[in-house]
Amino acid sequence: MNRMKIILLLMSFASVMITSLPAVAWVVAGYRGVAVGGGGSGAAYGRYGGSAAWNHGTGYATSAYGGSAAWNHGSGYAHGAYGGSAAWNHGSGVAYGAHGGSAAWSNGSGVATGPHGGTAAWHR
Repeated sequence: MNRMKIILLLMSFASVMITSLPAVAWVVAGYRGVAVGGGGSGAAYGRYGGSAAWNHGTGYATSAYGGSAAWNHGSGYAHGAYGGSAAWNHGSGVAYGAHGGSAAWSNGSGVATGPHGGTAAWHR
């Protein structure tokens, strides 16, 4: 079985090497996944099912366990696999914990509330 895995890995590597790629392109392959890209764009695939793709400041990612995130030039959102979420927009944002608690911020100032009632605030 190990011999077959090695042969498949070598054949995959050889096929990538003989493929015509632009000078700015890159390929990285390892035991836990593969990533390709070039010129500000790319994609990655993880061994356990996670993936990501991006193009000049815009992108999307998913985890193998259900979390996801997306962004677009300074704005974005994220959802955790086990709850929790966050959203942001050019220096402002909010986050909600999976087990309670939240935070909000804007231009260097913000406030956070813990799931059991504690609070914190900060100012630039």
